[in-house]
Amino acid sequence: MSGRPRVVGRLGHTRLWSRLTSIVIVSLAGVLALAACSSSSSQSQSNSGASSSAAAGGSTSQGALPFLERPSSVGVTAPLNGPVPKGKTIVWINCDYSPACVSFDAPGFAAAKLLGWHFVSIPGGETPQSLAQAWTRAISLHPDGVIANGTDETLYAKYVNQLAAAHVPVVSIGQAFPGNATLGEIAGEPFLEIQAADQAKYIASVDPHANVLFVAGAGYSVNELSQVAFEHALKADCAGCTEDALNVPLTSVGTNLPSLIVSDLQSHPNTNWVNLAFADMDLGLTGALNAGGYAGKISVITADPDTAIDSELASGQYVKAVGQYSQPYIMWRAFDWFARKFTGTPVADDVGTSMPQWIMTKSNTQGIDLSQPVALVPDYQAQFEKLWGVQQ
Repeated sequence: MSGRPRVVGRLGHTRLWSRLTSIVIVSLAGVLALAACSSSSSQSQSNSGASSSAAAGGSTSQGALPFLERPSSVGVTAPLNGPVPKGKTIVWINCDYSPACVSFDAPGFAAAKLLGWHFVSIPGGETPQSLAQAWTRAISLHPDGVIANGTDETLYAKYVNQLAAAHVPVVSIGQAFPGNATLGEIAGEPFLEIQAADQAKYIASVDPHANVLFVAGAGYSVNELSQVAFEHALKADCAGCTEDALNVPLTSVGTNLPSLIVSDLQSHPNTNWVNLAFADMDLGLTGALNAGGYAGKISVITADPDTAIDSELASGQYVKAVGQYSQPYIMWRAFDWFARKFTGTPVADDVGTSMPQWIMTKSNTQGIDLSQPVALVPDYQAQFEKLWGVQQ
């Protein structure tokens, strides 16, 4: 990714906008498109396909898709080997550029309070320099554990190595550190691959002639895995589907991103699905699509929820599906990882299949108040409390 030249316009099947002048180091486990399906289809059929079947909530084949059923288990079942020690300090290197990043903080404070620990959230910023400052500060606090935010590990590998030498465990949300037992991974490669494949399977189930524009932030390090999984699954499950990518600077989120998307749609009128790497990209998009005359022509899917996009899902105008990359659950899963480390219990790393998956649609969220945050697993806190042997 970092080796690609700056390009404005179309590069093969990937449309890249100018990248940030510095390497973007913030990474949610959203989906990054680097390449696209090379096959083409009878695209004149696809505009009507998405607007009809997707608006109706999908085809009858969706009954066979397990990710449309809300999970009931946190994916971890083994209790701890002993009581959780009190007084631990956990530092979170926060990806602070968007509301989705900041939404990790509250569940971190809640889990820490429950366990009798201290939780410190340090903004990582958007440059290698700010990230280095954040890690330096984290080390100066002499923490008992650190949570990394899934950015390119080469940017902070030396700090991780310092902590590892001091036997301070580090768990990364969205990145793997193979070969080092001190380090772990939550919501990493296996999870992202499965989530992206589920997205592709969902689109294929509702629109067999989908032409998908994948919108992602420039410079993400983990999203290549998700994009490749999405591309491969779309090819495997939807012979009549195509995919292109629009790679945008993070500074466009909440500013001019809607106009960039609409401009791309105007240049490629057969596009009828927009896959947003994360929910914050939807800010202002509905208004821009309405102004561009795209009502009934475009369907939107994204990998993670927030109350704004969930409410749009309830309306059903553009947003047809929302993945549950659940920040509260993922943060509590990270705390579970530390609790196991500190009690000599085998850690519950992300092995993909143990991480719950759920894609929300209008039809499978009937009776749920989408104006309020929706938990991936309704009673995830109670389940973790039981595993940890504590109660609120």
